[in-house]
Amino acid sequence: SANLRLSGYNLEPVGSGPYRFESLEKRKDGFITDIRLIPNEFYSGAEPFIGAFAFKFFSSSDSLLDAFRTREIDGFGSLTPITKDARVSNAVTERIPMPRYYALFFNEVNNALLKEPKLRSALARALDVKTITKEAFGDQATPLNGPVFFNLVKTEVESTETESGILFDPDRARAELAELGAQDMALNLTVPNVEFLRPVVEGIRTAWQAVGISEVNIITVSPEELVGDVLKTRSYEILLFGNVFENPADLFPFWHSSQRFYPGLNLSLYQNTTVDRLIEEVRQGTQDQWIGNLEKIHRTIIEEQPATFLFSLPYFYVHRERLGGFRQTLFTTPADRFANITDWHVLTARVIQTEPIIDNAGEMR
Repeated sequence: SANLRLSGYNLEPVGSGPYRFESLEKRKDGFITDIRLIPNEFYSGAEPFIGAFAFKFFSSSDSLLDAFRTREIDGFGSLTPITKDARVSNAVTERIPMPRYYALFFNEVNNALLKEPKLRSALARALDVKTITKEAFGDQATPLNGPVFFNLVKTEVESTETESGILFDPDRARAELAELGAQDMALNLTVPNVEFLRPVVEGIRTAWQAVGISEVNIITVSPEELVGDVLKTRSYEILLFGNVFENPADLFPFWHSSQRFYPGLNLSLYQNTTVDRLIEEVRQGTQDQWIGNLEKIHRTIIEEQPATFLFSLPYFYVHRERLGGFRQTLFTTPADRFANITDWHVLTARVIQTEPIIDNAGEMR
């Protein structure tokens, strides 16, 4: 098993999809630069329109963008917002809904003051999330008010309670902090060292200081250190982090009390027996039963405020205008963009129909 990553069976995989492995290229240091695929003659589904498909790998975002601008590649995906520098003329940017959000998770074990619900609510009330996200991402992010993606688990949200959250109200936040005697407190905010989150972090710090928090210390850690150490030991007071759902209706990995400690992802160490039961019932029930339970979970978590929900980001896929057949659906992983790859095409032709067509009504056209 120690050699699995280097095994030819791993680098040259065999699959049953519409394409099969043909070849790869790598540098002398082992970095793979190209993987080439060709149509799989044993595939049981429709033959893909595109006859050859290649993946190219780059060691930096700058080299990837250069390759796109020079037409070395025809498309690329991104989990992070597309910056102005990355935008290319005559390109299409797809924004595909993805069940993931960023939030501020409060760890009251490491800061006893955070045990006070009114304090957590005041910190949430101090944040103008719409303005912060707009300044950071333009229209690429969607402000979020709670843990449930109602737009992804049902067509319409009937309950107004699921649309409400803690509203931006800096005057009330300032008064509540004064009432608690917490205006002179210092807060430690741990954030991953990723470029696109920096304006969000500065917006949060500015907003909290504006309502009287005397000091907001930003603790920046690398993504590797965050996953390998900080999350394992829960060594943070407030954590800015993102959650990605495999199923937008399943809150178990992030909010069930059994997931409070590593490798669980209940980052606020949240405990509520009623919420636990409702989460379990969602897993066991039908879709018709989900909605009522999800609304109760959503409302309870908003009221208790173990986290302040910030924004959701879609998945971004940038491609040439000539690409056709790309279909936007709900993505849970980046690989989902290839779900309908047999429909992708880059050339079209007008076909003259020489035989009459009989439609379902029996009429000739």
